[in-house]
Amino acid sequence: LFDASKDPSGGLPVTANPEVAGPVGGFGWLLTLDGGAPKKVEIDFVEVDSTTPMMLAITYPPGTSFSIVANADWCSANSNYSCQEAFQSVNSITEVRNSEGNRYFFDPSTNLLWVRIIQPPQTFTGDKTQSTSPEWHLFNYNTPGKWGNGFALERYTFNGITLPKATYRPWMEIVANCSGGGAHCSNTPAYVEPVLCESGLVQVAYDRCDIPTPPTPTAAPVPISAPTLAPSPAPCSEKVVNGGFESGSSDWWGNNAVITSNASTFVSGSSSVLVTGRNSGTWNFVGQTMTDRILPGTAYAVSFWVKVRNPTKANESVGLTISTKEYDGDTNPKYRAHWGVANNDQWTYFSGQVSLPTSSTGVFFEVIAYVEGPAIGVDYWVDDVSIVPVSCKSGEERERAR
Repeated sequence: LFDASKDPSGGLPVTANPEVAGPVGGFGWLLTLDGGAPKKVEIDFVEVDSTTPMMLAITYPPGTSFSIVANADWCSANSNYSCQEAFQSVNSITEVRNSEGNRYFFDPSTNLLWVRIIQPPQTFTGDKTQSTSPEWHLFNYNTPGKWGNGFALERYTFNGITLPKATYRPWMEIVANCSGGGAHCSNTPAYVEPVLCESGLVQVAYDRCDIPTPPTPTAAPVPISAPTLAPSPAPCSEKVVNGGFESGSSDWWGNNAVITSNASTFVSGSSSVLVTGRNSGTWNFVGQTMTDRILPGTAYAVSFWVKVRNPTKANESVGLTISTKEYDGDTNPKYRAHWGVANNDQWTYFSGQVSLPTSSTGVFFEVIAYVEGPAIGVDYWVDDVSIVPVSCKSGEERERAR
């Protein structure tokens, strides 16, 4: 469960055919074996609600390559259903966590392989509920069963409580290409604790980072006439990191989209970001996780530039959306956005205000800002993304942002 300092016993024992249960959500599970990293792992009988990500990490030797495939049972591929899904490699843990369960990331800084474990249907890996051909997606309790019979995912419901129920026997298979003569990789490196919290935050629970609590200072005598000091205002800093994409696509990630640094066209500096591979929906976007920088109940001035690449798409709706969750597993995230129309003739500038909802906890569990909107298959460039508290703007700037 990470944070090894709070787990001196070393976690749960794993045998040859283990059945492991525990909390999901949070930062994830770590699998280590006495003999070294496993060359092959099969995961089945999964019981995980689709609204709560379950992350799994395994340490592997540097340079290891992987083949990760999800398989359906009692399945024969046809024009309506697929039986196997090959996972694709991505470039960050965030992309895996926010994926539909068919992505993986091997982190060279920690030598950890990351995958998201989801509960799949028993008899297919892809259907046509979201596309014109069989396609994998994040299956949920509303996904229809094969040929319209019941539902794709089994569940147990009693008194308004629904729990996932495993079926026999769809499985996910991880095959590692590494040196070693037996079932384990040789030269498996020591486990390195991953950095789970943003700079300035500390891990305070299995699923939460927070501002560290300062030590209680010793009270000093205060003169009776001492004045009352006003609280310091919140810093008026830019909330977007690398908003001009001058550091490539660093700090950004694509949601079912490919993002690449692009120097062929830009607004300022020397580069922008190009968003391609948007084959699933208008929600295929370029985004940034901003949990530690955005506050509930605050109005932000947002601005960004967009240019559409496709020559046949003259006008496309685009928007900057800020999605917030109050807690892990929040199934009702709040969305606030500023929208407009971009074209393929020139860069279009957008600016406005986005007022975020309050939070019962005083903080957000997750905040994601992203630029989305063009039709499926439409590529677009983004540059100079900015999010700043409205209170930090001058009166004239506030009026322009409305």
